Amino acid sequence: MHKRPVLLLLVSLILMAAGLACRLASFSPQAEPTAAPTATLTPTLAPTFTPTPKVPRTVRVAPDGSGDIPTLNQAVAELAAGSTILLDAGTYELPETLLIEHSLTIQGMGKDVTAITSSDPNGVLDFSGPGNIVLQGIHFKYQGAEWSSAVEIANGGFEVRDCRFSGGVRDLEENIGGNGLTVKETGNGSVFDSHFIENQHHGLAIWDQVNALVENCIFESNGSSGLSFWDSSVGIVKDSESSNNMRSGFATQGQSSVTFEDNVAFNNESYGFTAFGTSTMSATGNEAFANWLSGFVAQEQSQVTYVDNVAYDNKESGFAAFDATSIEATGNQSYQNGINGFSTADQAYGAFYNNKSFQNKYDGYSARVESLMGGSGNEAYENGLNGFQTYNQATGAFENCLAYRNDEFGFAARDDSSMAVWESEAYENLLSGFLSSGQATMDLEFNLSYKNIESGFIAFDDSIMVATMNEAYENGLNGVDLQEQSEGTFESNVVYNNGAGFRISDDSYAVIRENLIFENKLSGIIVRLQASALIESNFITDNLEAAMVFFHTSSGNVTGNTCSGNAWGINIQDSATPTIGTNNCP
Repeated sequence: MHKRPVLLLLVSLILMAAGLACRLASFSPQAEPTAAPTATLTPTLAPTFTPTPKVPRTVRVAPDGSGDIPTLNQAVAELAAGSTILLDAGTYELPETLLIEHSLTIQGMGKDVTAITSSDPNGVLDFSGPGNIVLQGIHFKYQGAEWSSAVEIANGGFEVRDCRFSGGVRDLEENIGGNGLTVKETGNGSVFDSHFIENQHHGLAIWDQVNALVENCIFESNGSSGLSFWDSSVGIVKDSESSNNMRSGFATQGQSSVTFEDNVAFNNESYGFTAFGTSTMSATGNEAFANWLSGFVAQEQSQVTYVDNVAYDNKESGFAAFDATSIEATGNQSYQNGINGFSTADQAYGAFYNNKSFQNKYDGYSARVESLMGGSGNEAYENGLNGFQTYNQATGAFENCLAYRNDEFGFAARDDSSMAVWESEAYENLLSGFLSSGQATMDLEFNLSYKNIESGFIAFDDSIMVATMNEAYENGLNGVDLQEQSEGTFESNVVYNNGAGFRISDDSYAVIRENLIFENKLSGIIVRLQASALIESNFITDNLEAAMVFFHTSSGNVTGNTCSGNAWGINIQDSATPTIGTNNCP
C-alpha cells in the first residue's frame, strides 16, 4: 500500500548513480601530451649611443648676448677646433681669461670698434695650443692690477691682424709680466697691421724658439721696448714704427736672430734699435731719429749688420758699438747727432764701408777704449770736431776715405791709440788734415792733405807719426808740423805750396828723407827751438825763403840733399848746431 513511495525512492537512487557515473567518467585518465620544445631566448640589446662629433662652425657673438651663442667665454668652451667666432662691434667685458687650447679664429669688426677686456690676473686671452690661433680686428685691453700680459700665445701657430694690445702690468720687484702680447715656447706665425700701446714692459715680446714675421705695426709708449726678441727666437720685422717707448724702439736679446727692414724708430728714451747678448741683428733701410741716446746700438757680444740705414738727430750717436760686439756697416748715413756719427768703444770691432757721417756735434767716426774700427770708402764732413778719431787705446784703419770741412781735424789719433790711413784725403778742415797727439801712433801712406786752415800733417805731445808717399799742399800754415816731444818719420812725400814745407819745433825729432819739397811760401824745412832733425836726400826747390833753416838751439844732420831755386840754401840762425854733410844746396 505504500508502494508508490518505495518506487520513487528507487528511481531517485538510479538517477543519482547515473549522474555519479557520468562525473567519474569525466575524471578518467587521458593520454600524456607530447612536451612542447623549449624556446631559446635572445635578449634584445640596447642601441649603442655614438655622440655626434663636433664640427667647426662659424658663429656670431654680440656684446648684448643676442648672437648665436650668448657669451664669448661660452662660445670658446663650446666650439670645435677650427671654428670661427665673429664679434660684433662693442666691448666684451670678460669675467675670466679666455683659455683656448685648440685652433680657433676670433674676428672683430676692427681694433677701433671691437674690444675685449678683462681684469683676470691671467690676462685677456691665453692660447696654449696645439693648433693655430687667428686674432683679427680686436683691441685686447688688460684692466687688472696684478701683473700680466694682455695676451699670451704658446706652442702654436698664430696670425694676428689689425689688433691692439694694451694695459700689460709689470711686477717690478719680480721682473715679470707687463707685455701687450707675449709669444713663447714654440710656434710660427705673423703679426700684421697691429698696435701695441701703453704696456708697462714690452709692446710685443717674442721668446724661446718662436719664429715670427712682424709687418706694418706700431709700437708706442711702452714701459720698456716696443718690440723685443729673446732667447733663440727668430724673425723678420718690416715697415713698422716704434716711438716714445721708455727704452728702445726695437731690441734683440739672448741668442735671437732678427732682420729689420724699412722700419722707423724715434723719440725712444734709450735707443732706436739695439742688440744685446749674443743676438744677431741685420738692419736694412731703417731710420732712427730723435732718440734720447743713440739711433742704432750693439752691446755685449751681439753681432750686427747695418746696410743703407739713416740715423739723425739722436742725442748721442747715430751708430754705436760697445763691449765685445762686432758690427759691419755699409752705405749708411749718420748726421746731426748729439755726439758722433759712428762710434766703437770697449772691445768692440767695427767695419765700415761707404758710409757718410756729417754735421754731428763731435766726430764723424770715433773709436775709443781698446775698440777696433776700420773700413774703406767712408766720408766724414762738417762735423763739430774730427772726421775720424781714435783715442783711449783704440785702433783705427781707414782706406780710401774722405774727411773734409770738419771743425778740427780730418783724421786724429789721440792718447795712446793707433791709426793707419792710406789712400785717403783730408781737405778744407778748420785745423789740420792729420793729427797725432798724446802717445798715439799714426801710420800714413798715399794720402792727400790739402787746403786745411793750419797744417797738412801735425804731431803733438809724445806721439809718433810715420808718413810715406803722401802729399801735403795748399795748407794755410805748414805741410808738416811736429811739436812738443813728438817724433816723425817722413819719407818719399810731396810737400808744396804751403806756408812752410816742414816745421819741426820744441823738443820734437824728425827724420825727413827723400821728399820732394817745393814752392812753399816760407822755407822748405824749418827746425826751431830745441828740435832736432835728420834731413837726408831730399829735393828742395823753389821755396820763397830758405831750402832749410835752423833757429834757436836746434840741431840735426843734413846730408845728401839737393836744393835749387830757393832764396837761400841752408840757413843757420841763433845758437843752432846742425851737422852739415855733403849737400847740393847753394
